[in-house]
Amino acid sequence: METSLTHDQESFMRWMEAGDVTGHASAAADVPAEWLAMRAEAARLGEAMRAALPPEVEPPAARDFNAEVMRGIC
Repeated sequence: METSLTHDQESFMRWMEAGDVTGHASAAADVPAEWLAMRAEAARLGEAMRAALPPEVEPPAARDFNAEVMRGIC
């Protein structure tokens, strides 16, 4: 069962989801410091995760994929 967010939590989630903070520059003084720290930490985590992944993922060859599925079934 999902719990509903408080007004502050909902505002924070919307602020985090906004990719660009430019529109919030005038309200930056109103943003709690812990929100800024959480946003920076989320950005660092995202960068670390993207760095660990290959830039492109090649789809498997259909024949090899089908053969592997068949080995798993049999």
